[in-house]
Amino acid sequence: MKRLYFAPLIILACFITTHAENRYYKTGPDSTVKAVPYFSIHAGYHLSVPGNVDSNGMKLICFDPVYGLEIGGSYHMPINRNFYFEPGISLYYRRIQTLSDFYNRYMTDGHIGQFGAIIPAHIGWAYRVDPGFGFIRTGPDLDIGLYGKEVARFENGWGEKTNKNCYDSLSRVNVLWNFGIGLTNRRFVFGIDYAIGMTNFVRKYNYKAHNYIIKIYIGLSF
Repeated sequence: MKRLYFAPLIILACFITTHAENRYYKTGPDSTVKAVPYFSIHAGYHLSVPGNVDSNGMKLICFDPVYGLEIGGSYHMPINRNFYFEPGISLYYRRIQTLSDFYNRYMTDGHIGQFGAIIPAHIGWAYRVDPGFGFIRTGPDLDIGLYGKEVARFENGWGEKTNKNCYDSLSRVNVLWNFGIGLTNRRFVFGIDYAIGMTNFVRKYNYKAHNYIIKIYIGLSF
């Protein structure tokens, strides 16, 4: 009789496993298992550390770590059972804090606020972890600045608050290379990405700086 108490749990476990298999994988008439394409939306948090200035071989720390938010979507396109291609698009807002000791010791606040879009084109490898799958992916991100502003505030007597378009001195379009790991569980998607700036985001001055961005996100698949 005691075994009957566990019957509902066994049935529920079988249902969850079957549901997960039907969600991300399908078994064909010849018993082959194929991955299923799906669309997902996500929201993420950026823990950015913009590249510090490299001028004539000398590296200078001029930015504090950055925070930012991202929302977007992607389409998971299986190539075969394990490999897939995943294009998408996201909108983000980042705030890059500048160090007053580097720019002007009388500066009380200096930052760059950026709003833009990221267009990723990732290739990934997925492995089954019921009720879902884990994945490792990599590929380029096209980072397009849509709006950006530099803000500076100084101590009394040393200047006034200034606002200017940050793309007067920064590149509007940048390329990053992304590395990511993640996990799906039923309809939920969890992941962490690390994107390395491949291009110099400073265009006006004679020095180089590259973005390095950590992204943590959660999403839903459909």
